[in-house]
Amino acid sequence: MDINDLLCGPPPESIALFRLPPELLASIYSHLTNTDIGNLRLTCSTASFIVRLRFSRVFLSPNPVNLRVFCAVADHPTIRLQIQEIIYDDARLGDFKNWKHYIHEYPDEGDADAEELVSDDDADAGYSFESRFRAARNANKEILRDRNAGDEPTLPQHVYQKRMASEELPWEVVLDTYCSLVSEQNEMIATGADIHVLKYGLTRFPALRRITVTPATHGYLYTPLYRTPMIRLLPDGFNYPLPRGWPTTRVGPPNPLTPAIGASDGQVAANHWDWRGLLSVLQTVADSLRHGNIPSLLELVIDVHGLDTGVNPHMFAQDGPDYDNWAAILRQPGFSRLDLPLMVGGLMRDGWGSLTNGYFRSLLAEAADLEHFYLRSDEKMGAVAWMPKTATTRYMPLCSILPLDQWKRLRHFGLSNLQVQSKDVVSALAALPSTLQSVELSFLQFVETPEDSIQNLLYEMNARLEWKNRDPAARPKAVVGLLYGPVDLPARGIWFSEEVSEFLYHGGQNPIQWGNNLVPVGVGVVKDEFDPAYERPNADHDTLIKLGFYPEDELMRRSS
Repeated sequence: MDINDLLCGPPPESIALFRLPPELLASIYSHLTNTDIGNLRLTCSTASFIVRLRFSRVFLSPNPVNLRVFCAVADHPTIRLQIQEIIYDDARLGDFKNWKHYIHEYPDEGDADAEELVSDDDADAGYSFESRFRAARNANKEILRDRNAGDEPTLPQHVYQKRMASEELPWEVVLDTYCSLVSEQNEMIATGADIHVLKYGLTRFPALRRITVTPATHGYLYTPLYRTPMIRLLPDGFNYPLPRGWPTTRVGPPNPLTPAIGASDGQVAANHWDWRGLLSVLQTVADSLRHGNIPSLLELVIDVHGLDTGVNPHMFAQDGPDYDNWAAILRQPGFSRLDLPLMVGGLMRDGWGSLTNGYFRSLLAEAADLEHFYLRSDEKMGAVAWMPKTATTRYMPLCSILPLDQWKRLRHFGLSNLQVQSKDVVSALAALPSTLQSVELSFLQFVETPEDSIQNLLYEMNARLEWKNRDPAARPKAVVGLLYGPVDLPARGIWFSEEVSEFLYHGGQNPIQWGNNLVPVGVGVVKDEFDPAYERPNADHDTLIKLGFYPEDELMRRSS
């Protein structure tokens, strides 16, 4: 039965679907996307009344479309009551420094002298800007090819991307629309419209428990992390420089945020601008809590989604307005979740000073009711070669910087992309409370000795932790994430947990049997955080061909 049958056929009461018990109807609707639910609601008034749209989150950024939708949800008498999460998109369009290098790596055929252009720091120079704009579009396509390399082209996600690519708009058309979006965005920022709207929204969502701030909203070409209202309105084939929001490792290490630790007032202002959205959100939430405008905010998620960026760690180095805002949020009774990515490039040179002087530990200790903690850094895998031999502590000293003994209710503990030492990691795990249910150990870099590795870490966990002595239902589940393939693709890796549990609790083999940090074929699942459809077993080439993930090669076709 299609929509026309429902519109032109018998009255809705005679349709069997609507005569089912409400509990069964609710179960059926739970499997539908909001798009499908919207189409179903259009079929008749009964469907519109019975089937309700699901709204649990709302997006916000300095974009007029996102602001209008946010305000519409905040003013709706019933939808606003469902909102549990605000996602703030801190990826600003027109951020030149994170993509200006593309002119050298992905020059456009029409640009004769890329070397001259890359040395031109005037972002307003017409030809230079246009050249870099085209180069960024070229980079998008090359990166997408790298992420899809070797895959069967008829996989649904690749068919969609190929269709988008076939409809790619001319760069002049995209540039015109892009500049309009940047102009609208900058006007919103100048007036602080997004932050005013956030302040209003905080008072309109009584079920709100989480705020997520991310610089990764736009994802990769034709694969956004979130389809925000603004992104939904972009035309098909809209290939544009994908913003990353915050400085990346490639730009350089983070600079101090306060004059007292070596920065001028101008540098402080510039660094605050780099994290403008995040810092504004923190201040708005903290002020709302101080003034009693909202009762609480239980979860704060800073999500870089595998990108090589993070929060400037210098804001945790001493007292100041930013530090106080963090403290106001973390010290709330019942505050339960913190996901914190740090931009740590260069910190090991001074012994991790910004994190080891006590301020960072004291701040985290404010979250006495914490149940979920996730810490990651921006360091790329294999980036340890440039670390100075004179560094007093090459690994991040987890036991020194984290108040592990203060978190009596912790249920999840995650470490990702950190420079670590096996013994220190195990000491940290051993200090966690018996409430612990799950642990993530992903993309860790072992920097103290060549022999240290994820294999060694698992041996240390097996030997030193008493988890195996607990009741089976109380044993923490550990999941390990490792790089997948010879090319480091952000947010893509091999994940495995059953094999770890078998080793830790049931006398099985260490799942890492060779190569220290290499997982054997057949262990784990390959996932891509930006592309859920990419998920597949960590299998050999022939198996992936049989499963349809890889194309059948010419030799196999001839022999079949």
